[in-house]
Amino acid sequence: MLQEHNRPLNELKTMVGSVGRRWDRDLEKIVLAIYRDKLLRCGIDLDKIRRFSHIDVDGKFGLKGSAYRFDIVIEDSGVTII
Repeated sequence: MLQEHNRPLNELKTMVGSVGRRWDRDLEKIVLAIYRDKLLRCGIDLDKIRRFSHIDVDGKFGLKGSAYRFDIVIEDSGVTII
């Protein structure tokens, strides 16, 4: 019985993960569009925005193995992490 339900559950898990990733990308675009003018007025070059991912192998910042994503803005005066 467990094997019978395992496949649909795995398919559902895959679909939910796919929707979450898609929503995450779309949300980033919306937020960037909302704050675009403000960022430009603050002197932030939108071409210098980069993404950085970190996997917390040791559990130093949270659960062991957790993945964290950061948006990084590199400026002449330093680095801003969002």
